[in-house]
Amino acid sequence: MSHSSAVEALDVGSDRVESVEGLEGWLFAKPALDLLTPRQPVDSTVEAAWREELNHRAATLQQRGIQYIHLGVPDKLSIMKEYGASACAPGTVGDQDLGFARWSSESLKSLSCLVEPTGYLTRQKGKYPLFWKSDTRWAPWSCYMAYQLLCSKLKVDTNTQLLGYPFDEAAQLMNLDQGQLPEEPQLIRTYRLRLRSVQRYANELALFREASSASEALLSQAEYSEGAQTVFENRHPEASRLCVVLIGDAHSGDSRTLFTGMLAETFAELHFIWGDAIDWNYIDQVHPDVVITQCSEWQMAVPPTLEFNTITRAEASLARLRTLLPDTAQSSHDCVSSAGNQPVQAGLGIANTGLQTQSGLSESRVILKPETYALDPPGLVQEHGQCAHPETQMHTNAVSLTQVSQALVYFTGVSWWVHDGARQEVLRHGMPADQKAFRRWRAPPRLAGTTLMFATSAGAHCYYHWMLEILPKLGMLEREGISLDSIDHFLVREITGDWQLQTLARFGIDSSRIVETVKQPHWCCDKLLHIDLNCGINLKMHRYIPQWMKHLYPVVDHAEPRIKLYITRPEGVRRGIRNEEQILPLLRAAGFTILAMEGLSVAEQARLLSRVDVLMSPHGGALTNMVFCRPGITVVELFSRHVFPYYYGLAANCGHHYHAILENPLQDYARLVNIDVAQSFADSQHETAGLSFDVDVDAVAAVLSQV
Repeated sequence: MSHSSAVEALDVGSDRVESVEGLEGWLFAKPALDLLTPRQPVDSTVEAAWREELNHRAATLQQRGIQYIHLGVPDKLSIMKEYGASACAPGTVGDQDLGFARWSSESLKSLSCLVEPTGYLTRQKGKYPLFWKSDTRWAPWSCYMAYQLLCSKLKVDTNTQLLGYPFDEAAQLMNLDQGQLPEEPQLIRTYRLRLRSVQRYANELALFREASSASEALLSQAEYSEGAQTVFENRHPEASRLCVVLIGDAHSGDSRTLFTGMLAETFAELHFIWGDAIDWNYIDQVHPDVVITQCSEWQMAVPPTLEFNTITRAEASLARLRTLLPDTAQSSHDCVSSAGNQPVQAGLGIANTGLQTQSGLSESRVILKPETYALDPPGLVQEHGQCAHPETQMHTNAVSLTQVSQALVYFTGVSWWVHDGARQEVLRHGMPADQKAFRRWRAPPRLAGTTLMFATSAGAHCYYHWMLEILPKLGMLEREGISLDSIDHFLVREITGDWQLQTLARFGIDSSRIVETVKQPHWCCDKLLHIDLNCGINLKMHRYIPQWMKHLYPVVDHAEPRIKLYITRPEGVRRGIRNEEQILPLLRAAGFTILAMEGLSVAEQARLLSRVDVLMSPHGGALTNMVFCRPGITVVELFSRHVFPYYYGLAANCGHHYHAILENPLQDYARLVNIDVAQSFADSQHETAGLSFDVDVDAVAAVLSQV
């Protein structure tokens, strides 16, 4: 069987691979079974062809000063053969070795360029879910084990936090499912591997795939994928400085949920090409430090492909996808237009992403592009008023980074005004249009070194605003390769709580680097940095922010029991519940733990919330802690007349199921589901912010019966 015919066997032109059922609901790809089960001796010519090709690649790249590694991914049958025995012909699967151990002689396995994780994965069976029952691809845990082996081969430090990153879990159709989920579907975990790395380029095929609503099963097929090309940049201080080209398949992927994402979070520059051989023209253009080819085991059971051209293969794959999914064409075109997408090569792409000069003394650039997320309506058991235009999508604001030399700064936290050394206005917020230059700028106190205009929020004294609008700027700086050790001063209006100092201490920032401006707002800064971050009462918040927050206080899996939590706010506290004693019996009967957050450190709150499956709380800063919950929990928010969609938007960004109970649902529903309506009440928020209120007890009972 030739390599191309093997591809045709697996990619059958539908959105699923032909599968055979083994034990306990495990599915296996029939073409892979036919190739990999030991019915006959391995063709020695295939092994010889692979040995020759891998040696050729290694020698050719070595001549160019490039290190080469080939990663072979064992088939699911090779690791989980006890579940596949019933799917094979009698006597073909037993104690015999499968996979690389079966068909690879010592001469192939001993090649210095080969990384082959079969033995490592086999030893981990029973400890981690190495493969999904209904998919051909490996699960994140086995992918991470191969990643460990690769980093060891390259003598590069692993990113040990990858499996502590935020993730989503859901039952979904995978590429071996037969068109519908089984009665007891497996929860598929998908990690969001994008905290340190930024996508700097994607070719038209990759953009088309991103815009597509097609199933993962279809998009994992080679005929709709080969030629997809993406480039990632990672400026984090802990990133390896190597430039890597990865050529792989669905086990790597262009969506950054598996091997590609792990490498992007580890190396300064990663180029991914979905392909089955090296594109030598591309390698000569990029000239990386390392080339990695990754392929599935069944691919190594047939002769290797010797030639590959990214451009022509992408054109062919895109033509097939356009024919199959014509409605995606326009949205893909929009992605290309809005991104200003240009081909990226090593050394060129990164240089082109630098700060764009506004004047000789100030520079600015976008560091997070606008994104759009779907927004489900809130769950509501009460009869409520109508909203003519409820939000159905979250359109995030772009986030930019500005640098100013010899900056003259007026900063109160609520408002700011910045000029550069040439007295040209650079930044302005909350200042009257007729405001004249301050006389105090003639001789203001000087801050030497680099200063970050940090706490740019009127609500910096509030837990929510500090945690989700201010603190994430530190992660964005690190994401851009700016070490926090290089920041000499952090401008804030004032520090009002120990929890602010606790969070800053986590980054090694002590009080000696904090500059309070409440009494002295005028400064001259040698170098000023400003991150423009506008979350738009959370309906315009970048998904990066809650992802990063969960990463800031990672909680490993532990044996503590899961809980349902009610965060108490009795009358007498700001926005306290007057009739809380009426709802507490309902909550206790439903098994809720009842606690207040006051007195707990941020780390203690994060650990507690990591155990929560159902979270109920009055509207307030404590709900910020939902970022520490695992995705998919239920959040119930209790509202007074102080209705803003902060936590509705946050729950959507965290992947939670959101319910609301309103004090006045007939009048206030529109304020929850429309950002313009909510903002129209901003001027009157102080009238409602501190008022105690009554909760609809029947609504609480109805919600509890649902969740």
